[in-house]
Amino acid sequence: MSQHATRTATRFAALVSIWLFAGSSTVVSAQTPPGAEVVAPGVVSTAAVEHGAAFSPDGDTMYFTRSTAAWGAGGGRSTILVSRLAGGEWTDPVPAPFSGEHDDSSPFVSPDGRRLFFVSQRSPPAGSGGGGRDVWVYPLDAGPGAEATFVEGGVNTAAHEYSPVSTASGTLYFASTREGGSGQGDLYAARPAPGGFGPAENLGPAVNSPFGEWNLFVAPDESFMVFESSGRALNRTLPGDLYISFREAEWTPAVPAASINTPGSDLLPRVSPDGSTLYWASSYSLTSGHTDILSAPLRPLLDSARVAGRPLLAAVSRSAHHVAIIDPQTLEPVRRIDTGPGPHEVSGLAGGGAVVAEYGNYPNPHEEPVDAHPGFAPDHPSGNTLRWLDAVGGASRAFPIPDCTRSHGVQASADGSRVWATCEDEGAVVEMDVATGRVSARWDTGLPGSHRLIATHDDRYLTVASPQDGSVAVIDRVSGAVTVLEIGAGSEGLARTNAGTVWVLASGSETLTEIDPTGPVILRSFSTGAGFPISVSLDVERGHAWVAHMGPRAVDVLDLRDGSRVARIPFATGPLRVLVVPESRHVYVSLPRENAIAVVDRATREVVGRIEGIMEVDGLDWLRVDPSSRP
Repeated sequence: MSQHATRTATRFAALVSIWLFAGSSTVVSAQTPPGAEVVAPGVVSTAAVEHGAAFSPDGDTMYFTRSTAAWGAGGGRSTILVSRLAGGEWTDPVPAPFSGEHDDSSPFVSPDGRRLFFVSQRSPPAGSGGGGRDVWVYPLDAGPGAEATFVEGGVNTAAHEYSPVSTASGTLYFASTREGGSGQGDLYAARPAPGGFGPAENLGPAVNSPFGEWNLFVAPDESFMVFESSGRALNRTLPGDLYISFREAEWTPAVPAASINTPGSDLLPRVSPDGSTLYWASSYSLTSGHTDILSAPLRPLLDSARVAGRPLLAAVSRSAHHVAIIDPQTLEPVRRIDTGPGPHEVSGLAGGGAVVAEYGNYPNPHEEPVDAHPGFAPDHPSGNTLRWLDAVGGASRAFPIPDCTRSHGVQASADGSRVWATCEDEGAVVEMDVATGRVSARWDTGLPGSHRLIATHDDRYLTVASPQDGSVAVIDRVSGAVTVLEIGAGSEGLARTNAGTVWVLASGSETLTEIDPTGPVILRSFSTGAGFPISVSLDVERGHAWVAHMGPRAVDVLDLRDGSRVARIPFATGPLRVLVVPESRHVYVSLPRENAIAVVDRATREVVGRIEGIMEVDGLDWLRVDPSSRP
């Protein structure tokens, strides 16, 4: 929290954070966040108020601020201290040669190590236009007797300026409460100019808000920034959280650094000279009388921020036992989240979460083929667990399902509050509450080997396919009625329409059948052609069904009006899953024998890319990541 402002604190908590952290050892409560460390406890971080660590280019000298007053109380004075690294330990800090007589704070060493910028309430030169807190600079390369000078140009005003940061180009970024901003405080940049700096430029609405932006760090190459903001709805606590933005053509919309923001104030970010570590100050809680300087690895924070707000592709690796979270723009995994043995299906949750069923049994390419399943290892223990995943943050939490073995099919409700999963051995479907992991409902399908399931868009009807029985069970969640419809041998693939009907693909009878779950009744059926069809996904816009055929090693595009083939897309090995994404021009195809996913243009039906290294890839789903539903 910036000490010049007093703000009311509330706690924003998303559903994802409830199920992920409730009852877990990773709960952040008056403690350092997971993965973070207190910097030099008892030496740099003490019972006093410390913040704003800055480093020399070699990393051996640290400048930071220590204040005399309790945190948030105001009325104290701040001094910039310096500590040096000796024998792997930070030495007892002493006042910097330019600080101690005035109220100074927010040191920052320029990338070339020649200048140290800081904020001070010392008297500005007459006629300079400064006042309040201003930006000053000290020449680190000038030797004994050098003095700090007022920064001339468009940086300082009669308002307050905060947190100066110099980049490799010489641009100075800073915060200011000057008139003309978007809120209480905004972030600005001033380019070098003769005698100082040119006019300050507001960084715009992607970064600045109607609330307050106060302290920041900008990478030397200006590729990203980390800053403090107060008042935003996404804040964990309104007085101050850290946010991250990237510079592409312009600054990207800022997203919270959710994994490190605490229940207190988080502010004054800095990054180590080698770019590996983020340093910041935290009060831990809103009642704390002091702050400490914390550190955490930077790369995971940047990786999470890059994908927050973007759609992601989740892909299950059955044999490597993880879910790969893939950026569809780069076609590269941004993280891999470990699961239990043999995951098969994945379904997206609101806010960038996902749920996966841990089936237990899985193909192993290094084992001898068994029956019709190459490399399938039937002696692996059966699974009975659902696992919630945070696709952006990378955390996960497992929930065992009582009286349920070989949990395979899984789908989340439209609002993300419930998950349904099949229990193959019991011929059952369970409903689990996402917030608690408790089973809230259970239905017996009467079908052995209940394998996959799909819900209608209104979540009232569940259609459960049983390849073993050649039937589907339709569950009315309101009445509890369960009705079985005979479809054809190998009933397995499922897809839903916007109109509420469901298409069922049968591999044995090689048919695609449309049913109306409200009846429930079979509406029509047609042949898919020979070739062991295994999965189906709909292009509703064009009225097409994309069907993965294992036999001919191809994906067929069928016209849903009469079942005629519109196109065939051949592959070197058998495709297992196909996923049409309505808001994307691409279709994704699992190729488990190649440990890859093919990316197909939906309009031209040409393979336009590949995602490699997903071992025995199976289930796919599209994750619509909304930062507003994250902590």
